Amino acid sequence: IMVCPDGDDWAPGGEYSVTIGEGIEDKAGNATTEAFSFGFPVATPVLEVVSIANIPPLAHEPFVAADLSSGEPLAIGIDISMDSHTFTIVLSETFTPVEAERLVKAISIHALFPYGAANPMLASMLPVYGNQNSITLDFTGFSTPDSNPEERFLYRLSIDGGERGFILDSGARFRDDFELLLETAPY
Repeated sequence: IMVCPDGDDWAPGGEYSVTIGEGIEDKAGNATTEAFSFGFPVATPVLEVVSIANIPPLAHEPFVAADLSSGEPLAIGIDISMDSHTFTIVLSETFTPVEAERLVKAISIHALFPYGAANPMLASMLPVYGNQNSITLDFTGFSTPDSNPEERFLYRLSIDGGERGFILDSGARFRDDFELLLETAPY
């Protein structure tokens, strides 16, 4: 008997069970006398964002697990001379320089509010040498509130996850898309 997953592969961190029915015969013709089941976990770890450090920093630095899962907009400082912000994203697993290139392609930042605000663009990436678990990216093109305290600029930082998203060569991947709501503030 060969056990295969329903999808393309075994979900990292997943738990699976197998049930063998009564009467299944082995090669010698011996049949099972009753049904039995067993379960097993998948050893491939789930990829997670552990923390995000920010340059320029604001009062709350860096963002950690509780911040990343809050669902609330997190304030980031914007270097107003260049409309830029640098993120150092730390993952739960190490990756190679080739995997880092794929990770960069899976990361995006999109303007959510106000309508018509420009999407920031990746300006630079610090090189990845050997295996490491962090990547530093500089994005430019953010908008910040002027003197009006009611003005807000909201952005969504995303990393493509799930079955079709970013995956390490080890098979580790995010369960779903990683999304983080950001609100800009001048620095």
